[in-house]
Amino acid sequence: AVGEVSQTIGQNTEIVDCTGLYLLPGFIDSHIHLGGSQLTVQRLAEVLVPHGTIALCTDFYELGTIGGIKAVLNELDAAKGTGLDILLSPFVAAVLGIGAFGNLERFSYDDLETLLNHEACVELREWNCWADWLPLEGQRRVYETALRLGKTIGGHLEGLSGAELQASVALGVMSEHEAVSADEAMERLDNGVMVQIRGGSAARDFDDLVPAITERGADPSRFSFCTDEQELSSMAHDGHIDRLVRRAVRNGISPVDAVRMATLNAAKGIGIEKDYGSITPGRYGSIVAVDDLATFPIRMVFAGGELAARDGEYLLKTEPA
Repeated sequence: AVGEVSQTIGQNTEIVDCTGLYLLPGFIDSHIHLGGSQLTVQRLAEVLVPHGTIALCTDFYELGTIGGIKAVLNELDAAKGTGLDILLSPFVAAVLGIGAFGNLERFSYDDLETLLNHEACVELREWNCWADWLPLEGQRRVYETALRLGKTIGGHLEGLSGAELQASVALGVMSEHEAVSADEAMERLDNGVMVQIRGGSAARDFDDLVPAITERGADPSRFSFCTDEQELSSMAHDGHIDRLVRRAVRNGISPVDAVRMATLNAAKGIGIEKDYGSITPGRYGSIVAVDDLATFPIRMVFAGGELAARDGEYLLKTEPA
């Protein structure tokens, strides 16, 4: 509940005093591959939840390539109760395999369709107008299944411009994490695509994309944050999405816009704003409490209505991975 809440308080209600704190929606990484962390979901939650991250849009393709669909389903189940929600976004790379050689006995297109039908699935990722050029049975079938199920189509528009970019958007692409310049960002915005600014370990496009907002006047509501891939040492020492929020403010983006890029904009880009991204009636109770809107020191993190972290300490108990 938001606002007047006296009718919701009973003898078993736990009241948490947030006097002097700003309450923000929980942070969302709108595009990440988890292989770089080299952690199970349970251990990853211990690192990320204290930084305010409550949801990851991810694919588990590295895990699927090696361990098959059983390993992916096991991690989805293990994530329950960790405070870190998995927004599943399957990727055909799990079928193609390491080095694109593929191993259909380990992970098949049928497995990919199974994941598209999973309750955690929100998106089919890394798509563009060239996505079915490889002579492998099943890619178009998977794409058509995603459309039939109403899943968001996440883009991979690296190097595309003009007619090719427009064709990709016509196929339903809603987001782009591969933009590497302000010019590319502006063209994607002109075509109605949400630009996911990368600030991870493998790709670092933050400084090249932020000027689209701060210097060229682009609408910040059309940008979100993602890491794409981030190594454990960086997550633990530098932070995660909270690090990008702080950096955005230092680079001239208003605190409110920076928070929206980490929350509501990220949710809209993957089609989950009915559940995530704002502190409003009917959304999940995932909330980050901070005491300063310039440096964003994270004092408390609530995940699904439960206090999950306080002053950098992870508070939830999970079964051993």
